[in-house]
Amino acid sequence: YSIEGFGPGGSLGRSGSVSAQMPLPRELDLRVRPNPGRGDMDLVLSMPKGGRAVIRVLDVQGREAARMELANQPPGTRRYDWTPRAPNGRSLSSGTYFVRAESGAESKTVRWIVLR
Repeated sequence: YSIEGFGPGGSLGRSGSVSAQMPLPRELDLRVRPNPGRGDMDLVLSMPKGGRAVIRVLDVQGREAARMELANQPPGTRRYDWTPRAPNGRSLSSGTYFVRAESGAESKTVRWIVLR
């Protein structure tokens, strides 16, 4: 970023560059929005270490309803737009699900409600 402003006498001047770097997350974190939602999600995944991650949507009985695999992810926080689909390609039914992120030995699970 650069910051511009008017100096004495009305001339436009620049202050130089300003950089902002987000610190790496300390642990695996997962957020899902909207919640409740209509079947598509804005998934925010924070990974302290880079590598492979698997996102699974589980029904209340623990059965896998949808899956997304992410290979070679850099450390940090990333946002994904995702519309989970059942293995047969259909939209998920209304109900309560659990979205689980797994990376290395870490995992994080959040509850997600789908409304139709």
